[in-house]
Amino acid sequence: MQLTYLDNAASEPLRPEALAAMNEAAATLSGIGANPSSAHAAGRKAAALLETARAQVARALGAEPAEVIFTGGGTDSCALALRGLAKAARRQDPRRTKIVISQVEHDAVGLNARDLQDAGFQVQVLPVDGGGVVDLEAVSALDATQIAAVSVMSVCNENGVVQPVSQLCHLLREKA
Repeated sequence: MQLTYLDNAASEPLRPEALAAMNEAAATLSGIGANPSSAHAAGRKAAALLETARAQVARALGAEPAEVIFTGGGTDSCALALRGLAKAARRQDPRRTKIVISQVEHDAVGLNARDLQDAGFQVQVLPVDGGGVVDLEAVSALDATQIAAVSVMSVCNENGVVQPVSQLCHLLREKA
């Protein structure tokens, strides 16, 4: 009997190419478990593998390798992005102290946004309609000059609702 996987909204089975790359890297480092930040030979070998992977990802995304940051997962990525954007925006303009999130953001965003209140940020939660879509009238009412970061998930991993992200960006750019 063949397994039919139906939980793609939460996770996706590993692609064979990714598994092959992981197995190759593991075989290369077999038995040493090296820390890529270590100065010894095994650490340098692990660092070289990591930098090769970073360059490959950058090339695939049309980015510079220095722009690629590997994290442990989605929660770490959300925290890094939200905190980094908010703090950088406030450094550039001290008036930018507002973090805007949708009512249906994942806890990885919502909890990090609320945690940033201790650092002097205010959190504005955008309401959604009965179908779970962000209320664009609420976006129109925002003062864009105060916004440090905005987080609205493109597509909800739990129910598939697609958010009007391009319209939201357009509204905010008009107000900036």
